[in-house]
Amino acid sequence: MYYVIKITIHGEDKYVFNDKLFVANMGFARKFYSLAYARRYIKTHPVCTDYGCEIVEGIPA
Repeated sequence: MYYVIKITIHGEDKYVFNDKLFVANMGFARKFYSLAYARRYIKTHPVCTDYGCEIVEGIPA
């Protein structure tokens, strides 16, 4: 199981790929295999603090 970070920007759901790039397709998003690391990523990256972020479970393969 993995987690991805979803951000809502101007009413559209996007997923975090890296610090400056967001993707619309969940399959291309950065995968976090640890929930603690995903939470730490949200706290340390300013883009996540500017917009509302949410951690969602990825779809298992």
